[in-house]
Amino acid sequence: NHFRLFTANETPSRESSLPSRSVSPSEINQTRTLAMWPPTLSFAAPLLLALLALARAEGHYHQGELVPLWANKIGPFSNPTETYEFFDALDWCRPEKLEHRKLNMGEALQGDRLVKTDYQMPFNESSDATKVLCKMKLGVEGINKFVDAIKQRFVYDLLLDDLPMRLFVGEMSSTLATGDTGVTRSRFYVYTHIDFLVAVNGDQIIEASASPGFPVEVEVPDGGELEFEMSYGLRWEQTDFPYSRRSDKYKDPHHYRDIEIHWFSVLNTLISVLVLVIFLASVLARFVRQDVRLVTRGAGAEDGDEGDDSKEIGWKMLHGDVFRLPEGLDVLCPILGAGAQLLLLCGLLLLLGVFELFHPLQRGTLHMTTLVLYLLTSFVSGFVSGHFYKGLGGSQWMRNALITVVIFSGPAFVVGALLNLTAVIYRSTRAIPWWVSGVILGLWCLVTFPLTIVGAILGKNFTRLFEAPHKSAKLPRQIPDCAWYRTRTALFFMAGAMPFSSIFLEIYYIFGALWGYKIFAVYEMLAIFFAILLMVVSITTVAAIYFQLAAEDYRWWWASIADGGCVGLYLLTYSVYYYFMESPLRGPMQFAFFFGSIGMASYALFLMCGTVGFLVSRRFVFYIFSAMKGD
Repeated sequence: NHFRLFTANETPSRESSLPSRSVSPSEINQTRTLAMWPPTLSFAAPLLLALLALARAEGHYHQGELVPLWANKIGPFSNPTETYEFFDALDWCRPEKLEHRKLNMGEALQGDRLVKTDYQMPFNESSDATKVLCKMKLGVEGINKFVDAIKQRFVYDLLLDDLPMRLFVGEMSSTLATGDTGVTRSRFYVYTHIDFLVAVNGDQIIEASASPGFPVEVEVPDGGELEFEMSYGLRWEQTDFPYSRRSDKYKDPHHYRDIEIHWFSVLNTLISVLVLVIFLASVLARFVRQDVRLVTRGAGAEDGDEGDDSKEIGWKMLHGDVFRLPEGLDVLCPILGAGAQLLLLCGLLLLLGVFELFHPLQRGTLHMTTLVLYLLTSFVSGFVSGHFYKGLGGSQWMRNALITVVIFSGPAFVVGALLNLTAVIYRSTRAIPWWVSGVILGLWCLVTFPLTIVGAILGKNFTRLFEAPHKSAKLPRQIPDCAWYRTRTALFFMAGAMPFSSIFLEIYYIFGALWGYKIFAVYEMLAIFFAILLMVVSITTVAAIYFQLAAEDYRWWWASIADGGCVGLYLLTYSVYYYFMESPLRGPMQFAFFFGSIGMASYALFLMCGTVGFLVSRRFVFYIFSAMKGD
C-alpha cells in the first residue's frame, strides 16, 4: 500500500519509517498472487516506474541550478552527413576531462556525440557581465584548422535542455589586395563570443538561442602564435509559452508559407495525376470489357459452331501458357514477402507521423521507431513469401524462408558495413558505435530471423495450391516478334515514367530534408503522395501487362514486378542528376553516403512497387482469363 522512489543521492534505510502493523491473510494471498506474475511483468514494473520518475524529473530546474550545455557534432554546412566530434575537429576550449552523455540507440544511429562543455549556465540568473570561457593560443597547425573550417563553412550544434542551437565557426570576406593588380584576398574571421538568450516558463526552459559575435581575424602573427579569448553572455527572460508546445518554436520561420506552397503543389499534382489515371483506366477498362465480351461471345459461337471472331484477340490465344509457373520461385516469392513488409512498415511510419508522434526535438525517434517496426513486421515477409511459394507449387520452403530473411536485410547490412567503414576511416561521428552494431545484430538474430521463419511456416501451412482458370499446355508457345514500342523493355520504361512523375515534387522536398538542415514534418502530404504512387503504379502496371499479353507474350509474372518496381530505377537515376547538378555535396565520404542511402531507398521502392504491381496484375490476369472457356 505504500512505496516511494529514492533519488540518486538517497539510499533506502534498513529500518522503515512506515508504521508497523499486522498483515492480514487476504494480503498474504494478494502477495502470493503478485509473486505469480509472469517474469515479463516483473521486469516491466520497475522499468515503468523508472520511466515515470524520469518523465517527472526531466526539464525542471531550481533557481541557480547549473544547466549543462552540451556540444554535439561539427561539420561542413553543405555536407550535413560529414560530421565530426566537436573537440576533435578544432582546438576549441577543450575541457580537462571530457564528459560524454549517454546516448540512446536512435541518437547513435544519426551520428550524435554529446560532450559537456565548460559554459556555466545557472538557471534563470541573468548577468550583464561578459564571462570568459578560456584563453586560446593557436599555432600554425591550429590556425590552418580554423581557416579550413571557415572555408568549408563549418557549423556546430549546442544543446541546452535538448534544445538545439546551430552556429557557424566564423566568416570569410574578400578584399582587394594592395596595389592596382585587382587581385582579391580572402580574410578569415573566427567568432570569439556567443550571446545566449534563454526563455523560461516557471521552472522549465522553453526556447534557447545563440548569436555569435566579436570576430577575430585568423592569420599567423609575427610571433608565430595567435592569442584571443573565448567569451559568452547569458540572459534569461520569462515567457507564457507552454512547455508542451516548445517544439513549435523551432520550426522554420517560413514554415507555414512553405506549407501553403506545398499544399498548392500537392493539389496541382493530385488533379493532374487523377485526370491521367482516370483517362487511362477508362480506356483500359473499355478495351478489356470489349475483349471479354468478344471472348464470351466467341466461346458461345464455338459451342454452336458459329464464327471465330474471338480468335483475332491476341491474349485469348495465351490461355494455355499464361498460367505457366514462372522460373525462380526462390527469388520471386521472397521479393513479394519483403515488399509486403516494407509496405506495412511505410504505412505504419506515415500513420505515426500523421498523428505527430515524431517530435522534432526528440533526436533519433524516427530511427529507433523504424528499427523496431522493421523487426516486428518480419513476420509479414515470411508469411507472404511462404504463402505464394506454397501456392505456386514450391517444395523447398526452408530455402525460400532463408532467402526471405536476407533479401533486404542482407544488402542493407553490406551497404551499412561499407558506409560505417568509410565513416571510421574519416573519423566521422557517422560511424556506428560497436555496441549499437552488436545490439542490431542481436535483435536481427533473436527477432527478425525467428519471426520470418515462423511466418513462412504459417504461410505454408495455411495455403493450398492456386487453381488456375486454365491448364497449361505441355509445350510453351512461341512468342512472336512485335514492334519496338510493344517489347518488354519499352513497356518497362514507360510503366515507370508516370509513377515517378507523380512523386517527383515530393522527392525534391525529401532530398532537401535528408541532405540539408531542414526538418521534414509534413507527413500528411507524404502519405497522400504515397497513396498516389501506389494507385498510379497499379494502373500503369496493369496497362503494361495488358499490352504485353496483347502482343502474345505470356511471361507476365516477372514482368509485373519489373514494371511496378521500375520507379526505383527512375529514383536512382534522378539521384545521380541531383548529386552532380543540384546538391553541394562533394568528396568521397559524401559520395559514399549519398549513393549508399539512395541505393537502398531505390531498392526498397522497387520491392514495394514491384509487389503492388504483381498483386494487381495477378488479379487482372485471373479476371480476364476466368471469363473464357478453355479449349
